[in-house]
Order: sequence, then structure tokens, then C-alpha cells
Amino acid sequence: MTRVVISAGGREHCVEIPDSNLLACHVPPSVPAIPADRLPQVIRESLEEPIGSRGLGDLVGDGQTVAVIVDDWARPSCTRHAVAPVVLDLLNEGGISDERITVVMARGLALCPEVETIETAFGQGILGRKASVAISGYHPSQLTFLGYTSLGTPIWIDRTVVEADVVIGIGTVSPTPWGGWSGGSKIIAPGVAGAETIRQNHSVMMKIVPG
Repeated sequence: MTRVVISAGGREHCVEIPDSNLLACHVPPSVPAIPADRLPQVIRESLEEPIGSRGLGDLVGDGQTVAVIVDDWARPSCTRHAVAPVVLDLLNEGGISDERITVVMARGLALCPEVETIETAFGQGILGRKASVAISGYHPSQLTFLGYTSLGTPIWIDRTVVEADVVIGIGTVSPTPWGGWSGGSKIIAPGVAGAETIRQNHSVMMKIVPG
């Protein structure tokens, strides 16, 4: 038997699982945690000298408009509370004022929560400055049609994202039961895509063999 501790609902629950039924067991990461007071600097350094790309400051120019897409309120807050404020600071230093930046929360098909929930989700690192904030569009009037994919999926994307000169997506990456990973380019679809796009795209998962 293996004793597993599961954190849920603010409490820890101990479960004993027969070894023959255990498919995987969490192993603590070997990389030491970054002290909280150093985290902003580590994020900044990673954005200034990323792997396989120019630094963030070299990807934007004076006078451009920028859409910064972050995870929704149901996902880990690190993209909104830790990473996004550093991204906004670097954009400012690159000549992009807060007034030319919109932080868009990618909600997919999730219902819009109460105002208090939204404010907590964005956090003061974003709300405490002059950048605009928005929840990704759901109604067709808030979307732009960009054509069809090779599989026939109609592409409807949030208008603020489509019309921005530069789009920056910040999302967590985690395993998904459908196979592969969540995150990455999914910050666009389903993140800021319209309902018709999301439903058609997700239905394809049931028709095509993964891999």
C-alpha cells in the first residue's frame, strides 16, 4: 500500500492505494524553489534572454498596441499575479505605455464570474496601473472571423486580440486527460476563441485518433 496525501478544498486528505492500482505517484521536483523575493528578477531575466527567441523588448516597437493574454480565474494565479506585471514593466521600458496595452483574460466557454472574483483574479499588479483589462469576448459582436482551418473549423477570435499589433500569451502548462498538454497555443484557441470555434475544434478530438 502507498499512502498518498491529496490537497483539496483547503484540506489534506490521506488515501491508501494498493501498489497494483497505482499508476503514478508525485515526486517532489529536484530543482530548488525560487525565493519569493527573487521571483520577479528571475522572470525578468528569462524574458530578456529567452531560449530560441529575441528578448521581449526587441519584439515590440514604439507606438504599437499590445494584447497580453492571461489564464482565467480558475487556473493558477501565477500568470496574472507574478508574470504579467513583469511583462507590463518590460513593455513600458520598451516604449509601450500602459494606455496602449490591454490585458485580456482568456475564458474560453467559462461563464463570466462576479466582479469581485474578476478583481481578485487580475490582482493589483495589473489593476493598479493604467493598462486596460478585459474578459475575452463571447458574443459575435466582440469577435472577428478569420476564415476556416484545414479541418473546416471556423476561426472566431476576440477582436481586441486580432486588432493588436503584438499579442503576448502567458499561460500555465499542465497535463490534460485528453492527451498531451494544456497551455501553449491553447491560450488562443480555446482561450480567446468564440463558442463556435471552440465547439467545432473540441468535437474533432472525438473523431481523430490522438497522435
